[in-house]
Amino acid sequence: MVENFKQALKEIFVLEKDSKSNSHNYSNKEKSKITAIEKKDKEHKENNEQKVQNNQQIKKNTVNQVGFTNKEDENTKETVQTTIISKDTKIMGNITTESNLVLAGHVEGDIECKKNITVSGTVYGNISCDSAEIESATIEGNIGVSKMLQIKTDSRITGNLSGNDIEVSGYVKGDISAAQSVKLNSNAFTIGDISSASISIELGAVVQGSINIKRAEKDQAVAKA
Repeated sequence: MVENFKQALKEIFVLEKDSKSNSHNYSNKEKSKITAIEKKDKEHKENNEQKVQNNQQIKKNTVNQVGFTNKEDENTKETVQTTIISKDTKIMGNITTESNLVLAGHVEGDIECKKNITVSGTVYGNISCDSAEIESATIEGNIGVSKMLQIKTDSRITGNLSGNDIEVSGYVKGDISAAQSVKLNSNAFTIGDISSASISIELGAVVQGSINIKRAEKDQAVAKA
């Protein structure tokens, strides 16, 4: 019986020893897993930091290029950049640019652009450009373009409009003069005289002023000859 008791104690001791050994081995495995996870987290963090730095550098390079026209050489086509005036930007003074212009901010001064202008902000001054698209903007001043002028919905213009082709969907208080055509969409509201070789007025448009349909410039040249 004593021998049986000793044997039982021996087996219990062996089980406890094995249990401690297994516990120790399991702990080492857990430590290895934790180390691997921490290593991955560190690498992920470093990758994210590198991405942030790269994005900041890209933005910096983009800002440096905005507003400039680059020419690779005399035999290549000119690359036109776009100048962006953000919504929270306010400029007091005239603007002159040879690039395209996107204006969402506030400008008090005349704007002269050799290319195209898109305005969704506020301008107190005259605008001169190649073509213009006015959308949800407020402008107090004359707008003169060489080609196409579009006054889109929710725009409010106080000033004269001139261009080759003019399309109006907003509010205009001023005279409208186009060399080729004027189109007033159904949501247009104009106060002022309109003159062009071709005038189209959709049902629903409001016109308060005289309408003068004149000969196109080409027809006038032929008649004089």
